Amino acid sequence: MKQLSPSDTFLLSYQEGERPHFALLIDLYLPIVGAKALALYLALRRLSRGIERNFEGLSRFTSLSIGEIDASFSPLEAIGLLSTYRAKKEDHFSYFLMLREPATPGSFFTSPILAGTLKRMSSESYLTKMKERYVPGGEAPSGYVDVGESYPSYFRPDEDLESYLSSMKKDPRRRSAIKTGFDWNLFLKTLVGFDPRYGKMSWSDSSKKRIEGYATLYGYKEEAIAEMFDARYDFTAAPNKRMDWKGLFSDLENAIRTPGVVKPAPKEPSSGKRSLLTEEFFKKARALSPRDFLSSLQNGNRVAEPDLRLLEKITVEMGLNSEVANGLIQYVLDNYDNTLPSALVEKLAGSLVRENIVSVEDAMDYLTRTTKGKTRKKGKGESAKAEPKTEEGEKETPSERPLTPEEEENKRLFEDFMRSTFD
Repeated sequence: MKQLSPSDTFLLSYQEGERPHFALLIDLYLPIVGAKALALYLALRRLSRGIERNFEGLSRFTSLSIGEIDASFSPLEAIGLLSTYRAKKEDHFSYFLMLREPATPGSFFTSPILAGTLKRMSSESYLTKMKERYVPGGEAPSGYVDVGESYPSYFRPDEDLESYLSSMKKDPRRRSAIKTGFDWNLFLKTLVGFDPRYGKMSWSDSSKKRIEGYATLYGYKEEAIAEMFDARYDFTAAPNKRMDWKGLFSDLENAIRTPGVVKPAPKEPSSGKRSLLTEEFFKKARALSPRDFLSSLQNGNRVAEPDLRLLEKITVEMGLNSEVANGLIQYVLDNYDNTLPSALVEKLAGSLVRENIVSVEDAMDYLTRTTKGKTRKKGKGESAKAEPKTEEGEKETPSERPLTPEEEENKRLFEDFMRSTFD
């Protein structure tokens, strides 16, 4: 989160005369960003450009709290409906908000990121229904190729071709506003390491977008998606049949059902060396805020409010820096069935603070060393393992043991009830 303040100001920008397609936003974007974020987007579209406003006024206008506005920015930014910029003023921050147009139906359903996210947030049947509604007719029969004239080749002014093409590249409406962070050079470098012939290939823009979209949608790093691509590419086949895109898609669909989000590459790393994915974890842990880090482990989905409160407690109240907090998050998720028991997280956070640990590498070493063999006690019907122990080596009392997910949820509900009743 950006931790907006009511006194922070903002300016709006968008193209004059453009109006978002209301039905398209409801059908295609609402399941992805949620009702509050979409309501905020539509409210911002009603405001005039060039007028400096503060977020306190926006809160009154939308009936959203400052925290809800802050949280709603993230899905809008991630899906490409909003670009946010910030400048530090004397006593507050000033934000520049660039509202983006929703994708056209044609580009929406051909984008692995947009169509794939809608499928994940709703269902495959809903995606099919929306595609039939917005893109009737679908594709041409098998064997037919598109020979129609393109707009640029027919209407471009021949006497000023270079400036025309330059303007197309610079026009933000002709570029995807979704920031994926995908490193094409790293992807290509990994491929060349498998086979030097990849370095001499020419890559079409559609292929690049497809690879980037798949990597982003399914949570794969550049090295991992390169290995999966290599497994489905055949240099001996005819030029137009070398890449098995359907096979790659099938691999990704099958892999997404396996536990974990940061998936290993299909090929084993060299023995005795730290894997590239492990290096990527440390890089991401150092670069992201705890909220964004946890969101990335959830395929980019929104982080639950109780988890946000837990993150705020261990960082703001207890003093962990972001990268150490990210290491703690990863460690607990890996060892406690993808859950974040608050009592356990707070206890481990306290240990890290007392040890004055400030790097994610030291945090992972400390957690692995001091909690070795102290995995969560299994429930009835599961194989029993060592009970969690205190730092002195004694068994924890029942009141100190990590809560089960059900107990944790009951505790959160009770705390919310008490807060709403007595605050």
